[in-house]
Amino acid sequence: MKKVIGAIFAGALALAVAGPAQAVTFDFTGDFFGSIAPDGDRTFTSDGITVDVTAGTFPASAFTGGPNPSDISFAAREVDQDLNGLGADEPGLFNDAIDGFFGNDVLVFTFDTTVRIDEITFTEVDGNDDFAFGSVDGVSFDRVVNFEDVLSTVIVSSFASDPDATGRSFGIGAIGGNDNFRIG
Repeated sequence: MKKVIGAIFAGALALAVAGPAQAVTFDFTGDFFGSIAPDGDRTFTSDGITVDVTAGTFPASAFTGGPNPSDISFAAREVDQDLNGLGADEPGLFNDAIDGFFGNDVLVFTFDTTVRIDEITFTEVDGNDDFAFGSVDGVSFDRVVNFEDVLSTVIVSSFASDPDATGRSFGIGAIGGNDNFRIG
């Protein structure tokens, strides 16, 4: 069965199931609500849908006007969860938001079924935050949203009608040194 997801990254993640309109929501805010794998990944289940969340980085040059990055590194980050949502934690560093300080952080959300991202919600947002959103295949990232300013805590976009926002694996990441936010 094809599922559709309305992702609220930073407060909750909402899914709409194909057929009769049904929203499924993942709330990532809180401490340790998902199961934690030894590699720092997290798994969440809501209404029979499971999502695995993995943290990684793009190289610093990934979004400087060139092609989509094809070399996400999953070795240097763990998924961090707190009361404001999910972030990327580099062991030994204090900042655990999705940021661009030591490489452009990315969280990858891999679902156990096909979904569609409809909406994204951010937390810990300030005036300097930009993000990229796209589908992920292995270590390759295909941008759906490129260099978008996070202007408020909820991004209501045209994801619902965008065929590129349908799939099983999506990433949302920071694209510069001033970016730092969380996904709920």
